[in-house]
Amino acid sequence: MGKVVIGIDAGCLSGSDIRLQTGIYYYAYNLIKNLSKIDKKNIYRLYSYQPLSKSLLDEFGPNVQNSLLKPQKYWLNLRLSYEFMIRKPDIFIGLSQALPIYHPAKNIIIVHDIAFELYPEYYKNSHKRLSRLTRFAVSNTDQIIAVSKKTKEDIVQFYGVDRHKIEVIYHGVDPFFYPRKKNESEKVIKKYNIKDPYFLFVGSYKQVKNIPRIIEAFGKFSLRNHEEYQLVMAGSDNEYDHGIDEILEKTKTKNRVKMLGYVPYDDLPLLYSGATAFVSPSLYEGFGLPFAEALSCGVPVVAGDKGSMPEIVGNLGIIVDPYNIQEITEAFMKVLNFDRLSFLRKSVIYSKKFSWNRNARQLFDLIQKI
Repeated sequence: MGKVVIGIDAGCLSGSDIRLQTGIYYYAYNLIKNLSKIDKKNIYRLYSYQPLSKSLLDEFGPNVQNSLLKPQKYWLNLRLSYEFMIRKPDIFIGLSQALPIYHPAKNIIIVHDIAFELYPEYYKNSHKRLSRLTRFAVSNTDQIIAVSKKTKEDIVQFYGVDRHKIEVIYHGVDPFFYPRKKNESEKVIKKYNIKDPYFLFVGSYKQVKNIPRIIEAFGKFSLRNHEEYQLVMAGSDNEYDHGIDEILEKTKTKNRVKMLGYVPYDDLPLLYSGATAFVSPSLYEGFGLPFAEALSCGVPVVAGDKGSMPEIVGNLGIIVDPYNIQEITEAFMKVLNFDRLSFLRKSVIYSKKFSWNRNARQLFDLIQKI
């Protein structure tokens, strides 16, 4: 059999706004990087609406090509569909949970989460569009990859898809995320003027992340605990929950909550390693990459009992009802009593199940079968 051309929706790698370099950006980057190491025979054609950087393409290898399609407006359904009419790949992989109206006969779609179906009130400007795109994609593709067992069940529940059409493939964690020594973490503590000790949140500042309740619980914890902790929040403010400002005023915690905004990738392992715990009891996660990253760095985790979080964290975290302020407050207290060295050993071993190489190999197996 000759070379197969595999088209990939790489629009998520196109953007110049660093605030958008979050979960799906790193998913695409790590997946393509590992696929190109495993498969040196076939051609991978990355479709984007802005040129991918030379440094990025150099990392991917010689059998990965960038196909630039403009304009960005109506890119998926018009421009990408037109491209497929004149130059169709053998297989298409939709990394962004969407499928063009006109598409190749063989397709694989990755579904990252469907929080917009469970909490449409938090996606007022995008719920209808996301729901329509996802429903069309899962209904018209040959194979669906769900990033967790919970996401698979949600796809079946909301879209009535045959569960045998869905394969669960976990995200990986970059080997770059491992426990760092105190003197290494002190570099970022100094860089961002963080007061040690601190709790850490990593993720976007959108409503489904439940940040106001985290801050309220932290405020109650601060009243009970004599040592002065700081709550450090790192992440994209592209979809900012304005309830954050209200709760900071109400709880008078502005001087103890540090909003860093976007943090460069290289700083994240140092921030995780220096934290007392990673605290993110969100209302829903399709996978929750920061949880796996925190565990890889040996950091205790406080997670919610919704979505995939119990599945990803296992018995290595404190699981709480994300709507219950008291439970979150108690979790802040409980995590102080963790035997950090013992936890570090267990969590680093456990987190090895999240491998980008394994992720890419499982996808490559599906490509060969489809």
